[in-house]
Order: sequence, then C-alpha cells, then structure tokens
Amino acid sequence: FWAVRGLGDAAYLARAAGHENSAQRWEGLVTHLAAALYASIEATRAERKLDFIPGSIEWADFDPTATANAIYLLDVPEGLNRRALEQTFDKYLADWRSKRSGAVPSANYTPYEIRIIGALVRLGRRDAALELLRFFLSDRRPQAWNQWPEIAWQDHKAPAHVGDLPHTWIAAEYLLAVRCLFAYEREADRSLVLAAGLARDWIEGEGVRVKTMPTLYGALSYSLRRLEDGTLRFELSGAVAAKIILRPPLQAPLRSVRVDGVECTTFDSDSVTLPSLPAEVICITV
Repeated sequence: FWAVRGLGDAAYLARAAGHENSAQRWEGLVTHLAAALYASIEATRAERKLDFIPGSIEWADFDPTATANAIYLLDVPEGLNRRALEQTFDKYLADWRSKRSGAVPSANYTPYEIRIIGALVRLGRRDAALELLRFFLSDRRPQAWNQWPEIAWQDHKAPAHVGDLPHTWIAAEYLLAVRCLFAYEREADRSLVLAAGLARDWIEGEGVRVKTMPTLYGALSYSLRRLEDGTLRFELSGAVAAKIILRPPLQAPLRSVRVDGVECTTFDSDSVTLPSLPAEVICITV
C-alpha cells in the first residue's frame, strides 16, 4: 500500500515538474503494482479460506491496523473486496469488545489500534469510531502524561515491556484520527468530507467550530450546531478548491436541505454535496 501510494505521488510530482515521460512510466507501474497487490490478496484469501483482508501475503495474518493503512493511504480502494474489508473490522470490533468486557482474557493490546478510528470514519462507521476513541482516551498511560505506550498491559504495574514513552508515532496516529472526525480528503474525486466522525452531543448548544483548518485543497472553516430537533445549521467558509461533502451526525435521514436559503437537491439520506464555499446550509430531518 505504501508503494502504490508512493509511486502515485511520484507520478504526480513528476508531472508537476514537467517530467511527463517519467510521470507516465510511474503511472504504468502504479497500475501494474496495484493490480498485482489486489490479486495477491484475493489469491491468499482463497487459498487460506479467509473472510477478511490479510495483513500480509506470507503470513495471511489478521492485522486490522495494517489494513487500516490501506484506507488512510488510498481512501477505500476499489481493488479491495468491500465485504472482506467490512468483515475485517467487524472481526476486530467483536474481538476488542469481548476483551474489554472480560469475556475473553487479554494480557495487553497495542495503542497503534488508534489508527483504526480513521478507517472506520472513512467506511461510514461513526458510532464504532467514537466507541474506540472514548476507550483510548480513557486508557492513557500514565494519565498525567496524556499519551499512550507502545504496549498497554491489563495489569498497569506488570513488569513488562511497554516500548517508548512518550510514543510519538502513536500520538501522531491519534492526531490523524481526531482530524478526520472533523474533515478528511478523498483524493479520488478531489473532495473534502466534513463532520463524518462528530458525535451528536458535540453539536448541541454552541456546537462545533473549525477555524482555518489546513487541508490539501486550502484552509477550511466551519461551524455546526443543532438549532432544534431535526434541524442542523452549517456555516462554511474558506478558499477551498474542492467538492464539499457534509456528513453530519443525524438522528434520522435527511428530508430537505437549504443552501443560502435556496432548496438544494444534491443530497441523499445522510450527506449533502456542495460545489463551492462560502455557504450556509440548513439540514432538516423531520
């Protein structure tokens, strides 16, 4: 996944620098490598009779943190079997919940799993993403340091390896995860997806405010709050050269949307698409 992303970025940079021949050659490599990667995943799944995406071809291991990298680096790749992808995270969540409840004994876990939060947001699984976020925030170690070790033991005083403290790789994963709750880029169609990981209770009262957030497409500012039952108000601004997709936390499917006071038709049950900013958006579900 890193190689597919890296070659794709190399092709982009080569074209931007005027090296068209190199750009075309690297784009060809991306196409061939991606096809081989996805074919090898499916061959491994068939040979080993796996209903999930394996973390590696050689081991055919269950490693959802590795699979989450594919989502971070490549959005939700079309080459990955979507049913197997969903099953990967279903399996992870079932295992994680059974360990947290004590139904299944577990000596430790790795907070690298924070990476899965962002993957769940991109897959449209807001509630599961927030469930993980709340757990990890409750299990920072030591609490006063406001961070996580590489390995977190059930027995906090266990005489066992915990890795680096503070562990800035995990801290970086946390920052990336929290960022995507508010906004993330979807490069396949040059769009920004907003509010896909926000919790319903966050938009009560004064709601949520984002100020000059850096994105690949320009600085973004927005506010989101609930006006009354079933009505949400977005105010968006910024010099953003991208399509904007709003995915607010709803209690029911969207029934109508107004943009700058005019009825909007570019929406479905849970999202609204805007062609440009600034905009005031009223979302109604009742």
